Amino acid sequence: VEASEGTKDSFFMVTPPLFRLEGKQTNTVRVFPNAYISKAPKDRETVYFFNVMSIPPTSDSEADKSKLQLAVRHRMRLIYRPRAIQDMNITTEAKNLQWRKSGNKITLKNPTPFFIYFKTITINGRDITSSVNNIDAFSSKEVTLPAGINGSEIVWKVATDNGGSGPANTSSI
Repeated sequence: VEASEGTKDSFFMVTPPLFRLEGKQTNTVRVFPNAYISKAPKDRETVYFFNVMSIPPTSDSEADKSKLQLAVRHRMRLIYRPRAIQDMNITTEAKNLQWRKSGNKITLKNPTPFFIYFKTITINGRDITSSVNNIDAFSSKEVTLPAGINGSEIVWKVATDNGGSGPANTSSI
């Protein structure tokens, strides 16, 4: 587990840390917070990355000497939500996002304690989701809009805790 800056983190324990799988076999990996989790922010969600590496078996046979084998790393977001905000709802809080447009730039301010991942963002019906994608808790982000995007109304939907799409929120910009 890594912090969002790419540094190794000791707030979580993964078990088992290493295992071997044969073809068509599955395994369960568990991620637990450890005693150091008390040092994580208590007023906001924190984003970590859970890395899983799959390494193919090696072979000493002559037939396998001219094969290319790749190790693949899967990197998944792991969002830690502290107890202090567990009763809050991300889809309810998403309406508090603040949007300001100046020329071809848009500034987004997230005054909420949630890491927000956007499902869709449109300005006058034109999709700009790939320009923004997500925003950290209690932060701001300035984004240059793609050419030809103009309008005075922005509509966004955020990802729910289950990965679905929350209700549409609208604001003038």
